[in-house]
Parts: sequence; C-alpha cells; structure tokens
Amino acid sequence: MPDFSASVWFLIAIAGGGGILAMLNYLASNVRNQQIVHDFKVEIHQLQSNYIKRLREQKERSNSQVQVVDEHKHAAEHKRAA
Repeated sequence: MPDFSASVWFLIAIAGGGGILAMLNYLASNVRNQQIVHDFKVEIHQLQSNYIKRLREQKERSNSQVQVVDEHKHAAEHKRAA
C-alpha cells in the first residue's frame, strides 16, 4: 500500500464519508417519497369512497322525491281512452 501523508488520508476519509452520507441521503429521500406517494394513495381512496357514497345518497334522495313517468306508455293509454 502506498504511503500517503496524513492530509491525503484525511481527504480520502472526507471523500468516503461524503459518499456514504450521499447514499444515506438518497435512501432517506427515496423512503420519504414512497411514504408521500402512499399517503396520497390513501387520501385518493378515501376521497373516492366519500364521492361514491355522496353520489349514492344523492341518487336515493332524488329517487324518493321524483316519480318517473313513461311518456310513451301514458300517451298510449290516453289514446285508448279517447
């Protein structure tokens, strides 16, 4: 192994430590981003569930308040009566 001065060994250690810190930073950022994506997916699922629930409730309310009349059937009965 070549003989390096203390300052060269110090610079090599600094470069190695910097590389290790960069990898750790990358891993932490990746984990954080995955957590954010997961949180968004959970929120999207909740919003979709709430939206579907509101649509069903609105449909039930509208069905109970409105009576649908078949115009063709009503017109045929009216013609028969006349």
